[in-house]
Amino acid sequence: MRNIFSIVLMLLAFMAPPQDHTGGGQSPSGGAFTGGTVTGSTTFSAAGAASTPGLSVTGAPFLGTGTTSFPQLFVGNGTAATTWSTGGTQMGVNCGSGITNGFDVHNNGSGSTFSVSCAGAVAISGGLTANAGRVVGSLLGTSTNCLSSASPAVCSAAAAGSVVVAAGATTVQVNTTAVGANSNIILTRDNSLSTRLSVTCNTQSSLVLGDAYISARSGGASFTITVDVAPSTNPLCLSYAIYN
Repeated sequence: MRNIFSIVLMLLAFMAPPQDHTGGGQSPSGGAFTGGTVTGSTTFSAAGAASTPGLSVTGAPFLGTGTTSFPQLFVGNGTAATTWSTGGTQMGVNCGSGITNGFDVHNNGSGSTFSVSCAGAVAISGGLTANAGRVVGSLLGTSTNCLSSASPAVCSAAAAGSVVVAAGATTVQVNTTAVGANSNIILTRDNSLSTRLSVTCNTQSSLVLGDAYISARSGGASFTITVDVAPSTNPLCLSYAIYN
């Protein structure tokens, strides 16, 4: 009887799933992991079901100091981080030396659509929606910037750029698909653009020429800049920025 009992205990020990998995190419079956270490190449493959994710990490992250606090789900290598939030972090990434991105999203095998580099740079290929209806940053930029001293100005899809009202003219049409029917267009006279535009910018007073203003627009195509008095000798240099 004692021998049978020993055999049963051996079978139960053999059948119990180990808590420390070593080796590569593992494919754990469904169930709950209650601790331990998984090393080597491991594949978790499970489809989600109603109200059930394929993989779930539950529980609260540990809250301590910047050194002892740790994300509930952690991915990383390299030098240990000592500045985790003491208020808790659900998911954290610590990039090791030479790693470019901490997070990268691709759409069905296509190029990257959203990424966060290990240096903190965010790249977005689609639109950006900010909380509370605003985006705050130290710099504001556009993907393209137009430079055109032609008339009409050829600005493709640029939402910002520099153009001129030619000497002897009172208008210039700026062709850009960035403008919309409800766009805000900001104009700035800028006499420092001579080198960028390869012209000599007009220096006549605005009291003589009048202030430049938007006199017409065609959504998705162009807008027109007008001054009351034509500049003489040299073109009037202007910068524009479009906000949609």
